[in-house]
Amino acid sequence: MIRQSYDSHMEKTKVPARVAAFDGLRAIAISAVLITHVDPDNLPGGQLGVDLFFALSGYLITSLLLKEYDHFGRVSLKDFYIRRILRLAPALMVFAVVVTGIALARNEPHAWGEFFAVITYTMNFVAAFKLLGDSMSMGHTWSLAVEEQFYLLWPLLLILLLGRARGWLMGATLALVGAGLLSTFALQVMGVDTWIIYFLPTTRVAPLLVGAAGAIAHWRGLPSWSARLVASPWIAVTALGLITAWFFRNTWADAWTWRAGVAVFAALTVLLIVHAIEAPRSLVTRILSLPPVTWLGRRSYAFYLWHAPVLWMTAGPTKSPWMHFMATFAMTAAIAELSWRLVEAPALKLKTRFERAGLPLRAEPSEPHAGALDWPSAKQGSAAQVR
Repeated sequence: MIRQSYDSHMEKTKVPARVAAFDGLRAIAISAVLITHVDPDNLPGGQLGVDLFFALSGYLITSLLLKEYDHFGRVSLKDFYIRRILRLAPALMVFAVVVTGIALARNEPHAWGEFFAVITYTMNFVAAFKLLGDSMSMGHTWSLAVEEQFYLLWPLLLILLLGRARGWLMGATLALVGAGLLSTFALQVMGVDTWIIYFLPTTRVAPLLVGAAGAIAHWRGLPSWSARLVASPWIAVTALGLITAWFFRNTWADAWTWRAGVAVFAALTVLLIVHAIEAPRSLVTRILSLPPVTWLGRRSYAFYLWHAPVLWMTAGPTKSPWMHFMATFAMTAAIAELSWRLVEAPALKLKTRFERAGLPLRAEPSEPHAGALDWPSAKQGSAAQVR
């Protein structure tokens, strides 16, 4: 009877989860990364686009896990990891095989070493300690390694906290943010090179977990005054303005950025995320939801993968930064569209088989004391555990 009830519950119609403005944020992130790689002198802080990706990922992954636990009393780790694999691995494998083939044809010495680092999601450590030298064809995949390490560990810790110490969930998350920032500070005091600090997961855990903390706070239900504040157009404009201004700051040489700035930057990103949910018709949300912007955001993963090898192919001594950017963007856009249509979209269709039917995935505006994370009763919880 319990099994039958649970299965019928699982067979409810899925609810689409996509928020167009989130793709707009992805478009900002990938644009900043692309511009700074083409012309670092004019956008030296564009590398923080990666941290925008991290904050958004931390928010979305945590939100989905919390909703699943809240709705069913449990989280299927198997389905979670399968969904992540289907979303990320197909495009990455095609990229890794093609670029490795090109590297082998050019007799690059570390082609197989890079391939191994990419498929094992260890490129961040390889890049940090220059295990394969200074110049790598696929070194930019370090950020994908950091995210995958987060996907591997955070759900386990989140489930542990949900099951044993729910009241400490937010406190533990913020404590981990603080631990990451303190570790970076300690490494700086010890004189560790910024190059190493930049790639380490201890540096990047802060934006990921700030995003997670935002998801925890929002899913619990924002008080009326807080929801109205976040929905304010002035808050959104200010956050977007500060993020944009930060891209123009020379963050590489700025010790404060890595000590605490990444967490503040992530908090600004979370403000925009929650604003898009609380104020779906605001000017900022509508701009972030424009079709050309969401097109780019939807394909930002492939853009990130392929922009680096395209940069090498389009580089030339006579090209101006503007012409180089346009050539890189056009070629990357064509490849990203092919990746989306031929690789990612088919994998996403398969991914839906492992999504939890009946789960209210759509991001909704908060209500004061909305009852989110009002955990199932013992009777409901025990029923949900049987599968």
